Amino acid sequence: MSAYRRGALLAHACCSQACRHARTACACRRALAGHAWRCIGSVSAKASAPVPVNNEVFYNPCPGVLKKLTFSWECDYPGFAAAPTGGQVARASCGSCLRVGNIIKPVYGKLDHNPSCNSSQSYSAINTVCDTAGRSKGTCDVSNSPSTFGGDPCNNVAKYVHYNYACVFPPVSSERAAEVLENQNLSLQCGCQRVREIWEARWQKNGAGKDGCGVRDVNSVFTSLCLDRYGTACTLNATNANLGGDPCVGEQKKLSVKYRCI
Repeated sequence: MSAYRRGALLAHACCSQACRHARTACACRRALAGHAWRCIGSVSAKASAPVPVNNEVFYNPCPGVLKKLTFSWECDYPGFAAAPTGGQVARASCGSCLRVGNIIKPVYGKLDHNPSCNSSQSYSAINTVCDTAGRSKGTCDVSNSPSTFGGDPCNNVAKYVHYNYACVFPPVSSERAAEVLENQNLSLQCGCQRVREIWEARWQKNGAGKDGCGVRDVNSVFTSLCLDRYGTACTLNATNANLGGDPCVGEQKKLSVKYRCI
């Protein structure tokens, strides 16, 4: 399997608000397309590309006035999988954090792409095997076999399987929950994803009993500590000192948090 990255970038060097308000001759100027390709590179493109912001690169649309650079870009992460002979598998692999997403240009048929020997089920079959709709698989194996594609498009002819694919992030997770007793560590587990939202965080007495005990809302504590953190980077020891006080003096407490990963 070989993988590459490609993208498109459109940049503009535009005037500042002050320049426009001054009604000078300042006007937005489109950036050089050649510079965009220098950032992106060729087929074996980069994961990131610094863009120098200066007049030498983009020319000067408004001398003597502070400028800004705004641009949009697209990222793509396609890989290639192939099984040239019967019985082999064409493996798509996206590692531990990403999932096999979009299937591009799938073929099950003759190597010369003869349409008379190209399965009409190529696209649907590979999407089904790789569960691209659910985005549940980091790796999937597509067998070079008629049974995978609902039949043989041309008997007694050697067939070839190949397709491009994109690696994408998993879908947004459903609500998760974590709970620990006083003096224990609570960790928000998101794996390769990040903590996107804290729905509810409570510091309260564990179980029934003593009257007059309140529930302390500690949502702000976890929002400040955990929001946009990746993996298990967000851990807190459940103590009165860390959670803003004792909601029930002399009683054992518990900390419970509901959150979402993305």
